[in-house]
Amino acid sequence: MTKSENICLATVTTASYIQWTMTMMFSFRESNPWFSGDFVVISPDLTVEDRSRFDIFPKVRFITPSNHLLSRVKELINVQPAFARLAPMFYSLETFGLSGYSRVLFLDSDVLVVKSVRELFDVTVPFGACAESCWYQGKGRRIDTYEAVENYQVPGLFLENPINSGFMILDESVLTPLNYDCLVRLIEPELWTNKNTLHADQLIINLYFRDKITLFNASYNYRPTSSAAIQAKEGVRLEDAMIIHYFRQYKPWNFAEVFNLSQGDMVHIEAFRIWYAYYVEFLKYNHLKRKINLLKSDEPRHS
Repeated sequence: MTKSENICLATVTTASYIQWTMTMMFSFRESNPWFSGDFVVISPDLTVEDRSRFDIFPKVRFITPSNHLLSRVKELINVQPAFARLAPMFYSLETFGLSGYSRVLFLDSDVLVVKSVRELFDVTVPFGACAESCWYQGKGRRIDTYEAVENYQVPGLFLENPINSGFMILDESVLTPLNYDCLVRLIEPELWTNKNTLHADQLIINLYFRDKITLFNASYNYRPTSSAAIQAKEGVRLEDAMIIHYFRQYKPWNFAEVFNLSQGDMVHIEAFRIWYAYYVEFLKYNHLKRKINLLKSDEPRHS
């Protein structure tokens, strides 16, 4: 096992996303009581008050995306305004600049960690992730257009195993200034010129680390909306999931989507039930921890 003080869980949030991020972090702590590493929260817009909300967790570090990254994203949005609402997706690239850790687990804030993932901090692969949804349907992606296709015969222009960037496990050989700088430099409008896609960090990570990412099975990044394809391809079911990812618009707090999905498959109903159960427990934990912290702050100090 890697020394606990030399590992971390990293995620991205914004001021409007705090409670969902905290729910994810709470689920991780509940399912991984052994963990005593850092929580790294990457965000450009948290106030002092926003940051104080995370006081219920131990060892939280806040990282602001570099000016280099923020300026590249701004330039992209100036040319392609559709990326304005997706800007936070690029902030995950800041993870690759987290030097000083032997292993980093990155998770999107719209996931739940429902089982221990201790083994992830023992694996020897430099970069592990789970496949993108199209892979479970037998498709990869064209490098030139990023279109999902079953096969593409032009040599060097087919990405056979594209990954979803909502779950990544990285070791120190990947967390380098060179990789970080190269990834940020890929944020340029020309990269999307011939691509009919709004994939953000995921596109950049897939292109830069092409053929250097080890695929993990979907239990580490289980997407209920792809349940049938995941089970057919890997035999992984919701009950096997260690991490559940409520990706795209299919969030438990997006009640229109909850209602629509619940009419089609019981998997969605159960996945949402699990999230709501964790959310209620998080609310209780948050309430009690704040009361305790308040009492501690009122204690008289002795010289």
